[in-house]
Amino acid sequence: MDNLVVYDDMCRFIEQIEKSLIKGKISEKSESKGVTKSEEHYLAILASLENPTFTSFSKKAGITRPAATQIIGKFIKKGYVIKVNNPEDKREYFLRFNDCINEYLEKRDEIFKNILNEKFSVLSEKELQDFLKILKKLLDVNV
Repeated sequence: MDNLVVYDDMCRFIEQIEKSLIKGKISEKSESKGVTKSEEHYLAILASLENPTFTSFSKKAGITRPAATQIIGKFIKKGYVIKVNNPEDKREYFLRFNDCINEYLEKRDEIFKNILNEKFSVLSEKELQDFLKILKKLLDVNV
């Protein structure tokens, strides 16, 4: 099988999920909060971290510390995130979401999980296990 076919099919799969997210009104929610697609990407990264800091965010996002500082600064200015002093090290700040962004991210995750459940419901248990095995193998490849 040609890798280009795999690439095209993966792109179509991702596009279908994005369109389903839009149908799920997630885009209206984000627009009403002023969240751009780029910001949503970085908010999701931030949400995946336990007790996120500027440094842990920059490492996870694969960006420089100054770039992370600029992104987080915009989030603070928009009211998405607040800085909270680390009680053990006053030079370090933990980053926390405001309630509105927490609700938005929870709703986004719920819609995303529902979409994936619907997509995967067409697979048998064996097909799903095979898919997960292949996905894990691909994720383990360092490029």
